[in-house]
Parts: sequence; C-alpha cells; structure tokens
Amino acid sequence: MRLVCRYTDFYLAVWIFDPNFGESEVVVAVEKMINRYEGRFGEVLELPLPPEYQSLPGIYDLRWTAKEYVMVYTPEDFAEMGKWASRKPHWPVEGSKGEPLIIVQLGVVWVGQLA
Repeated sequence: MRLVCRYTDFYLAVWIFDPNFGESEVVVAVEKMINRYEGRFGEVLELPLPPEYQSLPGIYDLRWTAKEYVMVYTPEDFAEMGKWASRKPHWPVEGSKGEPLIIVQLGVVWVGQLA
C-alpha cells in the first residue's frame, strides 16, 4: 500500500552523512514522529551537494539541504570522549528539564526530499 494512501501527512527523506556515509539512510515518519524527524539535525548550512553525488541519475529529483549533523551528550559523556570530541565544534545547551548538555557537531548531513 502506498504511503500517501494511508497518511495525509508524513516525513520522507534521504539522509546522506559525511564523514560517516555508512549511516546514510532513507527515513519515513508519520503522525507524532514527524516533528522529531524534521528537527533531528542542527542548523542549515550553505553547502552544495558533494561533487561525487551530483552526477547520480535522479539526484536532482530531490531538493537537498545541508544541515549540521549533531549529537547531544551529558557533560560526563563529553569529558569521557576526550580530545576527539573537544576538537569538534561544540556548545553547551540546557535540556528540557534544565539539565546541562553539550551538543557536538559530528559532521554534515544532506537531507534530500521531494520538492
């Protein structure tokens, strides 16, 4: 059964990760999970799709947006990661319960969606 026949609203995207291409995936979210998927990544970055993808057939059937690939860590987890994490762009934030957290930018994700 087609997704559009079952759900009037959904999130459908291709996520291409850099530098961790192996994490790339096609994702779908419906109902209350839509907002979670739409807000999964950081800020929009002004980066073009990498040249190695630009010549793939059908690549421009999708609208591509580069975003910060970020993960959230507790200060303790961040400290345990040592120099690896501290060399990456990172900044403190406050969690939903007021707890201190640290966001670390691990790379870039290109999000491809139907225009």
